[in-house]
Amino acid sequence: MITLTNYWQTLVFIVGVSIALLYVVFPVIIRFTLRQSANPKLVAFHADDPKLPRAVVDHLWNVIEELEPLGFEQVQGLFLPNASPRVKLFSFLLVHRRNKDAVFVMAAYAQTPDGTRLHTAHLDIGTRFRDGSMVSTSNSQVAGAFPLRPRQTKTRLPMVKDAARLYRLHRAVLKSHEVAAGKILRLDEEFDGDIAAYLHRSMEEELEDAAAAGYMYRSAYETVYRPTWKVAFLMTWAQLWPWKAIRAARLKSEGRRLLEQLETTG
Repeated sequence: MITLTNYWQTLVFIVGVSIALLYVVFPVIIRFTLRQSANPKLVAFHADDPKLPRAVVDHLWNVIEELEPLGFEQVQGLFLPNASPRVKLFSFLLVHRRNKDAVFVMAAYAQTPDGTRLHTAHLDIGTRFRDGSMVSTSNSQVAGAFPLRPRQTKTRLPMVKDAARLYRLHRAVLKSHEVAAGKILRLDEEFDGDIAAYLHRSMEEELEDAAAAGYMYRSAYETVYRPTWKVAFLMTWAQLWPWKAIRAARLKSEGRRLLEQLETTG
């Protein structure tokens, strides 16, 4: 006869085993299935491309209409490689040539029976200097899986949705970072306006830095980067309870503190 105590003990045991399997099996799956091409193929598009889904068009033009009055110019967009055939990733670049600032509109979307649905959408604003340092500001809701790259300072403000406001805050962040070397707009000075070459090299550098930090490695038999065991576990655990909730709360808390500091100092 099964008593109530035995029932709860069995239930707790089953839940515990299930959670343990998630924490062990999923990282193994990630370790052997996740890959990033070392030579990604990029497909170009413009903001007025008639083939773009309505959700993508609306998101892009909301950002463009906020940033163009501040001096930004449209460059081009590129679809990025992705591991899932159901989800498309894209990045659209705008530049402020006088201030030498760049904004990447990043998003992932999927086609569903009900239409196009944006999975994630955020902005990455960056300013580079001739000494190799970089200051960036993002409103991404998700903390990155990789560590900060060498000589990079990154401010995350997930609660700031307005593109113009995020750019003003980025300018405030720049004032607090005194860099002797002048600014550089890599798109023009290093790549002569070729966005595909610029983004391709940027992705290569990010993977190379991740490999140098022990997060990725380049397969000896394939032209791809794969996650190390360490990052496979870290990436998986970061998306599971309770770490996902803890990371999200910490990101918002740090963002609110930074936002208050920036707005207080003007």
